[in-house]
Amino acid sequence: MKVIGPDSANGRVYLPEALSGALCLYEGASVNLDHPAKGSNGRSVLDRFGWLEQCRIEGGSVWANLHYNPKHVFAEAFAWWAANQPNKLGLSHNAVGTGRERADKIFEVHRIVKVHSVDLVSDPATTKGLHEHEGGDMSQRQKAVKVCDEARLPAVARSDYFLGHLAGLPTEQAMREAVEDRLVALGLKSPASGRSGGGGQGQGGTRFPANAREFAEAVTTGRLPGGMTYEQFQAALFKGTGVRPGQVY
Repeated sequence: MKVIGPDSANGRVYLPEALSGALCLYEGASVNLDHPAKGSNGRSVLDRFGWLEQCRIEGGSVWANLHYNPKHVFAEAFAWWAANQPNKLGLSHNAVGTGRERADKIFEVHRIVKVHSVDLVSDPATTKGLHEHEGGDMSQRQKAVKVCDEARLPAVARSDYFLGHLAGLPTEQAMREAVEDRLVALGLKSPASGRSGGGGQGQGGTRFPANAREFAEAVTTGRLPGGMTYEQFQAALFKGTGVRPGQVY
């Protein structure tokens, strides 16, 4: 579910660094029913509905998986809304942030300092509904993951930046071509033979690391595909993403 987007109907905008910097605050955050009464942050035990996990940035917004108590008195009604009218409910955070007011009277949030809770409400200010992702960025991201799976691109070569790059391409064919370029750059596919080997042998016969642990071992021991240096391997990982080696990814 979308937790918070960059633009709020309440006259606020959230800078990208404010959202990315607050992921740790949203992770595990409680989800309550409705916002608390004005002037109070105290919540009844009956308000507590669930919590958030796997918080991440997608399409410039914060997304997370909502886990909720299936025995809660609102659980059955929530499931009905989600299945029939998901745009009637959404998430809205109850948080504290710092920033500045712009000349156009919009408050620009530079940092989210504290998240009291993320509340399930009827009129969220920065999200459109429970399943907003189904018609937008998430469906493109799912296609990107599917293309990577079909091409057997190792998980360690699928950074968030690269998946975001794929999701922004106009067609699945364009995604396939970008993934193929990545496989070739990493030495996992020969342009001449067309054979790929996700998690297999590189051009120089060196086994490509198939997961994060093997990648870390390969970097520290120097056992990289095709005799590559670490710098060459890092450059290959970022090829086509628009991201410079050394950036957080």
